[in-house]
Amino acid sequence: MGAGNQPLDMVAYKKNGHEYILMANSSHGVTKLDMANVDTYKPITTPISDVAGVPFTTISELKNVKHLQAYDDQQALVLSGSSGAMDLRTIALP
Repeated sequence: MGAGNQPLDMVAYKKNGHEYILMANSSHGVTKLDMANVDTYKPITTPISDVAGVPFTTISELKNVKHLQAYDDQQALVLSGSSGAMDLRTIALP
């Protein structure tokens, strides 16, 4: 997910017959990765200056997410917050 970025948490799920990973990370917020054809992308083994790897979509409405957990087949638990205040809620899996 890029230099200096750290994955914080991820949830694998299926929706409408497709497999996805929802990932919280330090640089891009929460991202959704489509796992269709994931085996066709070349591994990134050296630093690059361009975009490469599995495409992702940023879920812009989810901010400051610290932890993700599958709740059921349609929802995830999200722990988010900043400045010491934390919020725990369920969201529909995107």
